[in-house]
Amino acid sequence: MTPLTTKAPRHAFLVVLHDVAPPFAIQIEKIVAAMQPLIGSRLGAAVVPSWHGRTLTAADDGFAGFVQASFDEILLHGYEHRRTGGAGLVSMLTGRSDEFNGLSAAEAATRLRCGQQILQERFGRRAEGFIAPTYQRGVLDAPLLAAEGMRFHV
Repeated sequence: MTPLTTKAPRHAFLVVLHDVAPPFAIQIEKIVAAMQPLIGSRLGAAVVPSWHGRTLTAADDGFAGFVQASFDEILLHGYEHRRTGGAGLVSMLTGRSDEFNGLSAAEAATRLRCGQQILQERFGRRAEGFIAPTYQRGVLDAPLLAAEGMRFHV
C-alpha cells in the first residue's frame, strides 16, 4: 500500500479480494466462507460499483449488506473495470480491464467520483483506499486520488 497522507490507517488487512460485484456473489461467498475461519473479517473488498456498466442499485442491497458484514475494508476498484476507448498491450492481455489507461485526468476523476457516490449510496460510506484494475492507474496520482477521498492506493 502507498499512503497518500501521513495519517495512520485504522488497521491493516491481510487479504484483498478483487472484483467484488454482484455477478460474482456466489464465488465471493465461497471465498469468504473459506477465509473467515483463518483470518475472520480481516479482508478488504475491492468493490467495482458499476461492473461492466451494471451499476449497483437498491436491488443489490442484500449483496452490499453481505459485503459490509464480511469485510473490514471497502476499497474502490475502478468504476466499470473495463477500458472503453483505445487499447494497448495491457488491454489485449487483460481483456480490456485496464480501465484508467488512456483516460484524461478529468475522465479519471469523474470515474472516481461516480464510484465513490455509488459506494456512499449502497454502503453508507465512501472508500478510503483505491486499487486500480490490473494495477494500472493511468493518470491517477496521489493528489487526484486524495481529492476524491482516497487516503491510500494499493
